[in-house]
Parts: sequence; structure tokens; C-alpha cells
Amino acid sequence: MVLMSLSACSSTQFFYDRLDWMVAQYVDRYVTLNDDQESQLKQSVNDVKQWHREHQLPQYIDNIDHLLTLKPSEANAEKVQQ
Repeated sequence: MVLMSLSACSSTQFFYDRLDWMVAQYVDRYVTLNDDQESQLKQSVNDVKQWHREHQLPQYIDNIDHLLTLKPSEANAEKVQQ
């Protein structure tokens, strides 16, 4: 289980760290970008990724930490939704 968990975390981080490349590849399937446009796209993705790391990930961690404090007998849909 530990190895599977570590593997899942590392693969998630692997893809997260390469979002700029993956987005460029995805967009390239539908439109042709010149070098400047591709650079701008990658920079935009990196800007959003940085914002996500600074603002959203801490909120996710806080939410998960709060869920971990609930006793299983108290964990119902209403408490989880809060």
C-alpha cells in the first residue's frame, strides 16, 4: 500500500510539473502556434500553476486536515460538505 501511495503521489507530481508541456501538446493538436505563441502559452500555464500552488493547494491541505479530524462515526455528508 505504501509503495502504491508513493507511486501515485510521484506520478501526480510528475504530470503536475509538466503541465506546460502537456497543454502545449494538447493545443498543438487543434491549432498551429508559432514559437512566440507557444512560449506565451507555456508561460501562462506556468503562471496559473504557480498561483494554484500558492493559493489552492494550501486550501486543499486545510480541508483534508479538517476531514482527518472527524471521527468516522461523525463523518456524514453534511460534515464532509462543510
